[in-house]
Amino acid sequence: MDVSTRLDYFHKEHEDFLRFLDDWERTLETLASKDQDSVRTALSRLREMQPNLKAIESHCSSEELNVEDPYRNFLEKGQLEQLKKEHLELAHMVTDMLSELRFATLYETERARSAGHELAGLVRRHMRFEEKLLEEIADKLSAEAEEKVLLRYTQAPE
Repeated sequence: MDVSTRLDYFHKEHEDFLRFLDDWERTLETLASKDQDSVRTALSRLREMQPNLKAIESHCSSEELNVEDPYRNFLEKGQLEQLKKEHLELAHMVTDMLSELRFATLYETERARSAGHELAGLVRRHMRFEEKLLEEIADKLSAEAEEKVLLRYTQAPE
């Protein structure tokens, strides 16, 4: 898969994750309800969403693998280090969130709710950071392509 296709793939995944986060945060808010049936339903729904959390974690791993090779040419070392740091932090927060959901009860939801909002905030910040990096890569790819076209039309034939 070429770099441009990978960039499009990551943009699409980010959009999917942002839609998931909207649903996730609405469901988290239901945990604060005084209605026990609503809280029970919200807990159940959050537990059903666990594969989506794992997908976010897998997305980070996938990016790490893909960033190592072709993207290294397009990103600064500090950017790569920040990306890896945030991926590690996200993985820890996903693990913590899964644990909170495992032990949350109808009467003890505040920790899960708080951890869920914290995780959602980090994912949103991280997505903004990644989108900025993807735009930088796209700009550099575009500049390289323009340079190749310019060279092709300005160099004398051999």
